[in-house]
Amino acid sequence: MTRVFSSKNRFDFEPGKVIGAKYTVQSKLGGGTEGEVYRVTERGTDIHRAIKAFYPKRASTEKELRAHARRLHQLRHCPAIVQYIHSTKAVVKGQTVMCRVSELVDGEPLDRMRRRRENRRLPLFEAMHIFHALAVALEPIHKARAYHGDIHAENVLVRRCGIDFNVRLLDLWDWGRWSKVQVAEDVRQAIMVFHEMLGGSREYASFPVEAKDICKGLRKDLLKKAFPDARALRDHLETFEWVTDAPTD
Repeated sequence: MTRVFSSKNRFDFEPGKVIGAKYTVQSKLGGGTEGEVYRVTERGTDIHRAIKAFYPKRASTEKELRAHARRLHQLRHCPAIVQYIHSTKAVVKGQTVMCRVSELVDGEPLDRMRRRRENRRLPLFEAMHIFHALAVALEPIHKARAYHGDIHAENVLVRRCGIDFNVRLLDLWDWGRWSKVQVAEDVRQAIMVFHEMLGGSREYASFPVEAKDICKGLRKDLLKKAFPDARALRDHLETFEWVTDAPTD
């Protein structure tokens, strides 16, 4: 019987392994239920790339990857999207493994950034800045009549740039055709990320009024009405008035 990989049967490629005859593994960047991501060097050019190797667990994997590549190409002008380069294949333990090659993006996963802070939460003003960057990142995606579909703190890479933050988004998820429902869900997920940055449910009672006015108790109906898309969310963040005396924490 042909062995099938699962999330419990990792690749764990060692540094120096060659993938697709063209890329040399430098280090592992992470992994999830779909596959694993590696920092690699392109042989012959020494250009650093990222490769996501997908577990060969579904017959439709190759078809899905082609559709996903087309979607990334469609969004190539959206600055927050990690740019797709091409797809390749590798043979691992006798099985063909599909791999997606993309640009290598610097940044720290937002979840890791939050967890290393005191009490695992960010100061209000810093969280607001990152949240605004996330709204700005989503706006051109929604304008292109697309959506992300899987926004959570592990899929948000953050890099500090002077007094500001640069945000990049990983792992778009395809739930079907674009719709206003999908767009509103993107915004709801982004607000949940903001909620987590401030400490989540355990700290919600102490949230300042400015944060509660955004989170709205995470009630889906209220969020959809107030923030139907990223543009509405960005407009709110750029125009609301502070009531809290010291918005730094």
